[in-house]
Amino acid sequence: MALEDKLRALKDGLSDLGTVAIAYSGGMDSTLLLHVANQVLGDDVVGVLCDTGLMSTSEMNDAILLANEIDAHLKIIGTRHLDAEDIMTNGVDRCYHCKLRMYSAIKEFAERERIDTILCGDNASDVEQDRPGRRARDELGVGAPLESVGITTDDVIELSMELGLRTAFKSKETCLASRIPFNTRLSRESLRRVARAEELMRNAGFIVVRVRDHNGMARIEVGKDELALAISCREELVQGMKHLGFQHVSLDLEGYRISGASH
Repeated sequence: MALEDKLRALKDGLSDLGTVAIAYSGGMDSTLLLHVANQVLGDDVVGVLCDTGLMSTSEMNDAILLANEIDAHLKIIGTRHLDAEDIMTNGVDRCYHCKLRMYSAIKEFAERERIDTILCGDNASDVEQDRPGRRARDELGVGAPLESVGITTDDVIELSMELGLRTAFKSKETCLASRIPFNTRLSRESLRRVARAEELMRNAGFIVVRVRDHNGMARIEVGKDELALAISCREELVQGMKHLGFQHVSLDLEGYRISGASH
C-alpha cells in the first residue's frame, strides 16, 4: 500500500473512534499518532504522558514541549513505577509489567473522563521484534492504529518529515531501565546516574547515546559516526563518568545499535 493510502486509512480509522486517549512519550511514533489524531479529532483527543520515573527529566520536558508545538491536549499522570516490585526487580518480563502498569493508569484515567478509546504508537515494524509490552497492550484492549494500517518505522520517519515534525530526526528512545542488565535490581540512584551520564554526553555534543551501567562500569554506546569524537574527548568523558560514581568506563566500538542492548 502506498504511503498516502496508509495515511488516509489511518485518518479514516481515527475518525470513527469518538473520544481518544493516546499513550504519548514524545517519541517518533506516538508524536506522529497524536499529531494526526489531533488533526482529525481536535478536542476529542488527548495525549497521556506517564511520569513513570523511568524517563529522564530532559525527555519528559521535551515531550511536553513537543505536545505544545503540535497544539495537542496533554495530560500528565503519575504511575509510581519505582514503587512496583515486579518492575524494580528488573526481571526479563520487566517491560510487560511496566507497560501493564502504564496502560492500566491510562485506562483508569480514560474511565474517569469517559473517554471511549485508548491508543498507542506501536507500528508495523514492531511486530517483527520481541516486545513483551505488546502483550500488556493486547490484554487491556489498547489499539495500535499505525500497526493496523501497516505503517512501518520508515513510514513514520517519512510522514514525520512531510508533516514537519522534528521527531523525524530523533533517535528511538527507550526507558532508563533498559540501561541496566536484566536481573540487576533497579534503584533510584542507578537510574539517576544513568540519566545524568547521558545528559553529560549530550552536553558534549553527542546525538545518539546510551550509557549502560554494568555493576559500576559505564559502557558507552554512541552513533557509529560519533566514535571518533568519543575517542578524541576520552579523558573528559572518563573524568565526568567517574565523577558520577562509575568505577570504570568503556566505549563500545560497535557503536549504538537498536538490538543487542545490555540485556
